[in-house]
Amino acid sequence: HDAIAALRAYAQGGLAAADSRLVENLTGVSQGTPHLGFRGAELEHEVAKALQSDVHKACVVAWVVLEDEQALNSGQVDLAFVDALGRVVRSTRIDAGGASQMGGFWADGSWDEIDEWSEADLGPEYQVEGSCGGLLLESMRGV
Repeated sequence: HDAIAALRAYAQGGLAAADSRLVENLTGVSQGTPHLGFRGAELEHEVAKALQSDVHKACVVAWVVLEDEQALNSGQVDLAFVDALGRVVRSTRIDAGGASQMGGFWADGSWDEIDEWSEADLGPEYQVEGSCGGLLLESMRGV
């Protein structure tokens, strides 16, 4: 995948190897406001986070809303983004009312731009020690 190749290039070459548009967006250069963007270690972290998000997005084939006991008690359902084998790539708790908006975000392809995606927790299999997380890490490093 292109997303894995981009993450691998960044891992091996740092910011100099990252997509210049991504770095420009995160530093604020493309908006003409460099003082508002990320710098130094914070920039490196944000670039890695954005590239990792692209890799995870490539794995997602569907989203599901789970209403469990915690949802019944708190009013927050579990929004899970899943891969082709049903493994949770990322998940987060959201208000039940907000779950109804996911169909629109999915239909227009903007689901990966919402906070519920970027702030979601990695699923167990996508953690570094998980079966998918380890494979993605190896792919990124070119092992």
